[in-house]
Amino acid sequence: MPAIFKTPEQLQDLEPVQPWEKDRGQKEFTVKEDVPIVIDYFPDTKLPKQLLTDLVPQKWPNTRLTNVNAEMTEWNCKFPQRRVFQRWLRYVIEKRFGACSNEHDLNFIEMWFARYGKGDYTKVHNHVKALYSFVFFVNAPEGSSPLILTSSKTEIEPVPGKLVLFPGCIYHHVPENNCENRVVLAGNIISVLTNSFEYRQL
Repeated sequence: MPAIFKTPEQLQDLEPVQPWEKDRGQKEFTVKEDVPIVIDYFPDTKLPKQLLTDLVPQKWPNTRLTNVNAEMTEWNCKFPQRRVFQRWLRYVIEKRFGACSNEHDLNFIEMWFARYGKGDYTKVHNHVKALYSFVFFVNAPEGSSPLILTSSKTEIEPVPGKLVLFPGCIYHHVPENNCENRVVLAGNIISVLTNSFEYRQL
């Protein structure tokens, strides 16, 4: 008996349609909600200069390979001042939003440096998988571009020592920069269950 071959279209017709594949009139719309954007300043003004020193041994493997069209370190880089900075960042989050419950904790999963030269920029993007994202201005010579929250067109001027903390779903970008050596420390934070395997590996 000869083999019976079916086209991909015929095979697709044989597969049952899953409930979530049926069109139920899905809609998408945009609303304006009050979203907390936290701006704070590291209490020790020496930290930005210390972070610039921490940059010296860093490598820049992600340069112009991501939304950041500038020099960029690895996604989760290590540096001497990280523990101090992270402890303060946790304090800022808990002061504004309250401490985590016993079942949850914050995981600072990514932290990277970006160094902008003249003409560098960052594309419009968000970090939708993150609970919080942040930008910390390390160096901001004259001509440094602001951080812009895209939807509201809010411009946040770069000042060394300034922290901008926002929900990860917020779209943001950096317009074309007009100086050399604009430096930021940025990162993403998620919430994890304290009894999870991922938490036990921290």
